[in-house]
Amino acid sequence: MLLSQAMFCLIWSLIKGSEWGWGDARTLGFLGAALALFLVFALSQKNVREPLIPLAMFRSVALSAGVVLMVLMAFAFMGGLFFVTFYLQNVHGMSPVDSGLHLLPLTAMMIVGSPLAGAAITKFGPRVPLVGGMVCVAVAMFGMSRLTVGTGTLTMSLWFALLGFGLAPVMVGATEVIVGNAPDGALRCRGRTPAGRDAGRRQSRYGRPGRRHGHQGGREPRRQLEGRRAPAGGRGAAGAGVLRHRGRHAAGAAEHSAGDRREDHGGRA
Repeated sequence: MLLSQAMFCLIWSLIKGSEWGWGDARTLGFLGAALALFLVFALSQKNVREPLIPLAMFRSVALSAGVVLMVLMAFAFMGGLFFVTFYLQNVHGMSPVDSGLHLLPLTAMMIVGSPLAGAAITKFGPRVPLVGGMVCVAVAMFGMSRLTVGTGTLTMSLWFALLGFGLAPVMVGATEVIVGNAPDGALRCRGRTPAGRDAGRRQSRYGRPGRRHGHQGGREPRRQLEGRRAPAGGRGAAGAGVLRHRGRHAAGAAEHSAGDRREDHGGRA
């Protein structure tokens, strides 16, 4: 609830800022309310049992840097699309279909650049591809800011292609950094998430099967374990081994009982 209210205040202030004026009291009031709600949300996440966003994850510098890169990438990508769409339709008078066709170099280079970025990250690590991608995005955004009424299709396509080629390593590299540096158990902490509690219950219930079956040391007999764990094709042989073991035990017990009876008869005689 707090996060939704904070997002509403932020977005509403950005939408109405150009109409009211960025120095207007209403704009500043909504921006201040958004900041206060975000702060209250962050503080509330420390006290809840199952936080929506575990703030402890952001202690990792690499993970925080990856999140910042993802946010910057989203601003560049969404802002670029928003600007280019209005530029193509309002300045060049293109239809929505023609505008989408002119944006194909951007999406095509993102598709082509993603596997290349993955290979480069595997070979060199995420730092070099991330820096190269951000440089390409900055150059492309600067070039797109210089578009005029007389800019040709080839020039626009080159800037769009460079933007898509730069966004690909940023998306892949930032995701790799975030996933690779997430603390162990941050998402499935035992006792704090439903999955963790279920795992804890299963371990406490079945962690020591020996006590349930009355075996010493917390382990079942080896032959019975082999019979249980045997694959489908070998269950018959394992079962036969268990039966032979039981048969030998029964035969030994019968011999022992017969010996006791003979000794009893001899003593009476």
